[in-house]
Amino acid sequence: MLVEGALRHLNDLPTLSQHALLAELPGLVEMAGTPLERAARLRYELDQAIERLRPPGARPSPGASALGGWLHYLVLKEAYAEGRPNKQVMQRYALSEGTFHRARRRAIDALAVDLAQRAQALTIRTAGRP
Repeated sequence: MLVEGALRHLNDLPTLSQHALLAELPGLVEMAGTPLERAARLRYELDQAIERLRPPGARPSPGASALGGWLHYLVLKEAYAEGRPNKQVMQRYALSEGTFHRARRRAIDALAVDLAQRAQALTIRTAGRP
Protein backbone atom coordinates (compact mmCIF):
# COMPACT_ATOMS: atom_id res chain seq x y z
CA MET A 1 0.00 0.00 0.00
CA LEU A 2 2.91 2.34 0.70
CA VAL A 3 4.30 1.92 -2.79
CA GLU A 4 0.96 2.64 -4.44
CA GLY A 5 0.52 5.78 -2.33
CA ALA A 6 3.99 6.99 -3.26
CA LEU A 7 3.33 6.31 -6.95
CA ARG A 8 0.17 8.41 -6.77
CA HIS A 9 2.31 11.35 -5.67
CA LEU A 10 5.28 10.60 -7.92
CA ASN A 11 5.20 14.04 -9.53
CA ASP A 12 4.25 15.94 -6.36
CA LEU A 13 7.51 16.40 -4.45
CA PRO A 14 6.03 18.39 -1.53
CA THR A 15 3.60 15.55 -0.78
CA LEU A 16 6.19 12.86 -1.51
CA SER A 17 8.58 14.59 0.92
CA GLN A 18 6.29 13.54 3.78
CA HIS A 19 5.43 10.05 2.54
CA ALA A 20 5.88 7.10 4.91
CA LEU A 21 7.88 5.14 2.32
CA LEU A 22 10.82 7.48 2.98
CA ALA A 23 11.16 5.88 6.42
CA GLU A 24 11.07 2.35 5.01
CA LEU A 25 13.87 2.44 2.47
CA PRO A 26 17.31 2.23 4.11
CA GLY A 27 19.12 4.40 1.58
CA LEU A 28 16.62 7.20 2.14
CA VAL A 29 16.40 6.94 5.93
CA GLU A 30 20.07 7.84 6.37
CA MET A 31 20.19 10.27 3.46
CA ALA A 32 21.23 13.76 4.37
CA GLY A 33 19.51 16.61 2.64
CA THR A 34 16.33 18.59 2.63
CA PRO A 35 12.93 16.90 2.56
CA LEU A 36 12.57 17.83 -1.11
CA GLU A 37 15.95 16.29 -1.92
CA ARG A 38 14.90 13.07 -0.18
CA ALA A 39 11.58 13.16 -2.06
CA ALA A 40 13.43 13.60 -5.35
CA ARG A 41 15.56 10.56 -4.49
CA LEU A 42 12.42 8.55 -3.68
CA ARG A 43 10.93 9.59 -7.01
CA TYR A 44 14.14 8.47 -8.72
CA GLU A 45 14.05 5.09 -6.94
CA LEU A 46 10.41 4.55 -7.91
CA ASP A 47 11.07 5.56 -11.50
CA GLN A 48 14.01 3.15 -11.67
CA ALA A 49 11.82 0.36 -10.27
CA ILE A 50 9.27 1.05 -13.02
CA GLU A 51 12.08 0.93 -15.60
CA ARG A 52 13.15 -2.49 -14.29
CA LEU A 53 9.70 -3.74 -15.43
CA ARG A 54 10.45 -2.61 -18.99
CA PRO A 55 10.95 -5.56 -21.33
CA PRO A 56 13.62 -5.49 -24.02
CA GLY A 57 12.77 -4.30 -27.48
CA ALA A 58 10.78 -1.48 -28.98
CA ARG A 59 7.92 0.02 -27.00
CA PRO A 60 4.55 -0.85 -28.60
CA SER A 61 2.60 1.95 -30.22
CA PRO A 62 -0.73 2.99 -28.75
CA GLY A 63 -3.44 0.87 -30.28
CA ALA A 64 -1.17 -2.16 -30.63
CA SER A 65 -3.12 -5.32 -29.91
CA ALA A 66 -0.19 -7.45 -28.71
CA LEU A 67 1.29 -5.85 -25.60
CA GLY A 68 2.78 -9.06 -24.20
CA GLY A 69 5.24 -8.33 -21.42
CA TRP A 70 4.79 -4.58 -21.89
CA LEU A 71 1.43 -4.36 -20.15
CA HIS A 72 2.65 -3.92 -16.57
CA TYR A 73 5.36 -1.45 -17.52
CA LEU A 74 3.06 0.65 -19.71
CA VAL A 75 0.30 0.82 -17.11
CA LEU A 76 2.66 2.16 -14.43
CA LYS A 77 4.79 4.33 -16.71
CA GLU A 78 1.86 6.07 -18.35
CA ALA A 79 -0.49 6.28 -15.35
CA TYR A 80 2.05 7.40 -12.75
CA ALA A 81 5.30 8.64 -14.30
CA GLU A 82 3.63 10.36 -17.27
CA GLY A 83 0.47 11.27 -15.35
CA ARG A 84 -2.04 10.05 -17.93
CA PRO A 85 -5.58 9.47 -16.65
CA ASN A 86 -6.48 5.77 -16.27
CA LYS A 87 -9.23 6.02 -18.88
CA GLN A 88 -6.78 7.42 -21.41
CA VAL A 89 -4.31 4.57 -20.81
CA MET A 90 -7.16 2.05 -21.18
CA GLN A 91 -8.25 3.66 -24.45
CA ARG A 92 -4.71 3.95 -25.84
CA TYR A 93 -4.11 0.20 -25.47
CA ALA A 94 -7.71 -1.07 -25.79
CA LEU A 95 -7.72 -2.43 -22.23
CA SER A 96 -10.84 -3.30 -20.31
CA GLU A 97 -11.12 -1.69 -16.92
CA GLY A 98 -10.63 -5.05 -15.21
CA THR A 99 -7.49 -5.83 -17.21
CA PHE A 100 -6.09 -2.39 -16.48
CA HIS A 101 -6.66 -2.68 -12.73
CA ARG A 102 -5.32 -6.25 -12.53
CA ALA A 103 -2.20 -5.24 -14.46
CA ARG A 104 -1.69 -2.18 -12.26
CA ARG A 105 -2.10 -4.23 -9.05
CA ARG A 106 0.34 -6.91 -10.22
CA ALA A 107 2.86 -4.29 -11.34
CA ILE A 108 2.64 -2.39 -8.04
CA ASP A 109 3.06 -5.66 -6.12
CA ALA A 110 6.14 -6.44 -8.24
CA LEU A 111 7.57 -2.98 -7.49
CA ALA A 112 6.97 -3.45 -3.77
CA VAL A 113 8.81 -6.80 -3.80
CA ASP A 114 11.64 -5.32 -5.88
CA LEU A 115 12.08 -2.34 -3.55
CA ALA A 116 11.95 -4.57 -0.45
CA GLN A 117 14.57 -6.94 -1.86
CA ARG A 118 16.84 -4.07 -2.84
CA ALA A 119 16.42 -2.51 0.61
CA GLN A 120 17.27 -5.81 2.26
CA ALA A 121 20.37 -6.23 0.09
CA LEU A 122 21.48 -2.69 0.97
CA THR A 123 20.96 -3.36 4.68
CA ILE A 124 23.05 -6.54 4.47
CA ARG A 125 25.84 -4.77 2.56
CA THR A 126 25.97 -1.83 4.98
CA ALA A 127 25.76 -4.06 8.08
CA GLY A 128 29.17 -5.47 7.24
CA ARG A 129 30.81 -2.04 7.13
CA PRO A 130 32.75 -0.79 10.17
